[in-house]
Amino acid sequence: MKKSFFVEQIKNKRAMIMFSFFLVILLSVSVNAVSCGDTITTNTILNSDLSCSGEGIIIGADNITLDLNGHKISYICPFDPSKNGLECITEYYKTHDYYTTDVHLKRSEGVHLLSGVNGATIKNGYIDGFLDGIHGGGRSKYTTITKMTLSDCGTCIGLHDGTAIKITENIISSTGSYPIYLIAAIDSEISGNTLTGGVQNIIGGSNISVIKNNISDGYVGLLLFGSNNLIKDNIINNTSGNSISLHFISNSKIISNMLNLGGAEGIEFYENVNNNTIVKNTIANHRNRAGIWFTRSASYNKIYHNNFINNTKQVGGFSSGYFTGKGNVWDNGYPFGGNYWSDYSGEDFYSGSNQNDLGSDGIGDIPYEINTDNIDHYPLMTPRDLEGVIDSDGDGITDFIDNCPIVYNFFQLDLDNDGLGDACDAQTCANGIIEGNEDCDDSNVIDGDGCSASCQLEDNDGDGILDVNDACPFEDTKGQDANTDGCIDTIENLFEVIESLNLEEGLAYSLTTKVKNALESLTKSNLQAAENQLNAFINQVKGQSGKKITEEYAEMLITFAKNIINNI
Repeated sequence: MKKSFFVEQIKNKRAMIMFSFFLVILLSVSVNAVSCGDTITTNTILNSDLSCSGEGIIIGADNITLDLNGHKISYICPFDPSKNGLECITEYYKTHDYYTTDVHLKRSEGVHLLSGVNGATIKNGYIDGFLDGIHGGGRSKYTTITKMTLSDCGTCIGLHDGTAIKITENIISSTGSYPIYLIAAIDSEISGNTLTGGVQNIIGGSNISVIKNNISDGYVGLLLFGSNNLIKDNIINNTSGNSISLHFISNSKIISNMLNLGGAEGIEFYENVNNNTIVKNTIANHRNRAGIWFTRSASYNKIYHNNFINNTKQVGGFSSGYFTGKGNVWDNGYPFGGNYWSDYSGEDFYSGSNQNDLGSDGIGDIPYEINTDNIDHYPLMTPRDLEGVIDSDGDGITDFIDNCPIVYNFFQLDLDNDGLGDACDAQTCANGIIEGNEDCDDSNVIDGDGCSASCQLEDNDGDGILDVNDACPFEDTKGQDANTDGCIDTIENLFEVIESLNLEEGLAYSLTTKVKNALESLTKSNLQAAENQLNAFINQVKGQSGKKITEEYAEMLITFAKNIINNI
């Protein structure tokens, strides 16, 4: 009973510490009224809408969360009663020539992020009518914009020179130039957004993921530049210009996007478009020019497993007088195949790499020739998203849509996003399967979580105990871990150690009492008393060593107590 009482006391103290911790957090969040033009330097929750004729809110310190809490920040055009009419316009390039009334040019920002401010989060609300909805953040890191609705804005979200930016689950409608304008970014994510209107979404930098966005009714869906970017699972529909325009982009992947009803090109290869992989996209119904249009230089791109459907021209631009490039590949060899072309007129009576073996295989018997330098040697007979009849590996996934049609792989895992299934990769770290020389595989490529980015077991604190066996994987416990659990020995943990040894009840009670007294002395900053009580504990353990306590356990308890004394 007394032992349980002491343990309960410790639990209560821990609870009080946690309560104090959360109280500090709560007190750091402001729910006071915020005015237009205010600079916030603490976490802020809006408690009302704001109507501003100038700047909205300015974020002026690191690690600030602005929670709009369902409220709206709106731009209100200042009214001049001396004029018969006053019209606010969003676009900076429109002039009086376009309007019969006088105009007021919007210059303000709904939320402005000061340059160099890190860790800002803007979420859960509405911004309407500003020239720039959310803007700034030059050289800022870890900016998050999520679950916002931005409307009637010129540049709805405009950030530059940032690292680890996340723009997720927003609804954005631009009446001006850019729903999203993100340039010179690194290691950033744009995902799950609905983007409508505007001239174009400009996204440039390195290691940017643009995933599962729904983009429609603008001029250009995405204008992309940079390197090592991933454009995947987006729907781009009903653009008056290009669905995607590529400029100075390399080593990037454009995978599984639906590009439909474009006024010009599905994908424009504008200039210096090199070493990219473009697979599993559907490019359909582009009314002018082509599904893919080559404007200037583009070399060594891999273009296969796409559906080209009912475009005015499937591929074009080579004869423009501007195009230079070489080494573009239009198929992935046999039996993987190339692309589906809705205007392909070939038959499928034969199979094999030379298409001279009897029996159909879902691949056309003659190549699809774009021009003499660009040939799909293995055109697909059926669109990849439609059910076919060939399933070479018997995994229930037809060859037309199977990312590894020669190896059974029902779940179609492709964790490195290269368009080729993990089952066809020699070894894939982060596919959840320990392969080759991997020590572990936790389905990600992140260091510091016990399994490294190269799938090797980690010892993050360097104490000689692998994280998988280490209760405190980020504490360096060298010389301070008597019970080898990977955690630094503390007086609180000593209670648990005593209890775990299942000692005779009277002995356990006596030892626990000494530890309890030492803890109370420490709480009162009586360090000498605490040391004396722990030495009394050590002496009692020595007296019972080899008797009521095994020599092994006794040595461990003595070392544990000495480690605590050394840290007092």
